[in-house]
Amino acid sequence: MSNGLIPDYIEPYKLADRNITYKGSITLADLPRLHEALATDEVSIDVEVVFKRGEQKQALMSIMLDAKVCLVCQRCLDIMTFCTAGTYHYMFMADEKEEVLLPEGYDALELGVKDPFDLKVLIEDELLLALPIIPIHELNECQQLVKLDEPEPIETEVKRSNPFSVLAQLKRDPKA
Repeated sequence: MSNGLIPDYIEPYKLADRNITYKGSITLADLPRLHEALATDEVSIDVEVVFKRGEQKQALMSIMLDAKVCLVCQRCLDIMTFCTAGTYHYMFMADEKEEVLLPEGYDALELGVKDPFDLKVLIEDELLLALPIIPIHELNECQQLVKLDEPEPIETEVKRSNPFSVLAQLKRDPKA
């Protein structure tokens, strides 16, 4: 087990052979696309990555993420805290033929046997997918409740004279 640093690039087949576990935190400097989506730099991203061999000698990886980030509420435009946690399972494959070995609940990651793999990009992708499309507070937590515009008062109608009232007067008073 390795505590502290999560490596940028890994060789997943070698790590699976050695049953390596990485546990630590990631900073926003390592995740530039996520950084653009956040309201502040106040984040907490804890990661645990476990490599192992499966029952049929597949190279498997599990990532446990626990993150706390700040987003802008789209209802009140105030800062809100968003927490997410999840576990993601992957199987590394050299080609599509190994897809039959994919255990249930695992996603396939195809790469060559000797290719290094960018672990932090995968972690960043999972965090971006976990963010809400439209972040909003719960309705009772919004600092500034949205009020609907009240309708403008209806102006009193101007009384218009009836154009035929003159004819009615002429009819009553034929001398005019």
